[in-house]
Amino acid sequence: MPLPDDRSLRFVIKMALRNALKLVRGLRKQITELDEDVMAGKLIDEINLSNYEIVKKAGTCGHVVDLPVETKTTREP
Repeated sequence: MPLPDDRSLRFVIKMALRNALKLVRGLRKQITELDEDVMAGKLIDEINLSNYEIVKKAGTCGHVVDLPVETKTTREP
């Protein structure tokens, strides 16, 4: 089964690669954006070949708040 929204998955993988490459001093400067694209594409291909499925979870950051559903009440004057 192909992964949903290949562009957003590729972006997330590239951001994870950038964060991981920061751990090794000087390595981040040696990797170009084209290299990141190649690595992200290869990771996506390997995930597809291994029959894993990646599912995006519902957002929990920002201003997402679960509010109780309001019930309609009638106001009497």
